[in-house]
Amino acid sequence: MKGCLKISLVLAGVCVLLVAGCGVLATYTSFDLGLITLPFKQNAGRFDRKLMESIVEKVRHSKLEPDTQATFSLDPITGAISPTKRELDLYGSYVSAVVSPSGRLKVVIVTRNLGHAGSYGFAFSDDPWAPSPWEHGIYYLDVPFHVDMTRPSMKIDDHW
Repeated sequence: MKGCLKISLVLAGVCVLLVAGCGVLATYTSFDLGLITLPFKQNAGRFDRKLMESIVEKVRHSKLEPDTQATFSLDPITGAISPTKRELDLYGSYVSAVVSPSGRLKVVIVTRNLGHAGSYGFAFSDDPWAPSPWEHGIYYLDVPFHVDMTRPSMKIDDHW
């Protein structure tokens, strides 16, 4: 009986290691495994301050009119932006920006767009953020486009 229990425990341990190994492979390979890896993709990714600030500066130099919202396609590697007329059908990386009547800029940089599973990115504002409590520890940001929910722990600094 003791030998049978020992074999069962060893087999259970091997199964756990195999499942964990498959999970790691599914997460860190280029295969599109759909729902298996979705929970690992639901985030904005790493915040690269230099790249994000360069994108904001490119938007700022695009000379947006006050009280006008604009959308730009984005090359997430180089940070190159170009104006686009597409609005709600955007997939991939993009930038949405608005200038207030007083000339203050707000920018949303979508770094990961998973369609119905959510869009994730970073938001910048010339004015310090003042998020409004919503529910369940989630806060609402007054930003252009629909990437507008955050948690206090996600704050990078007063402007990000």
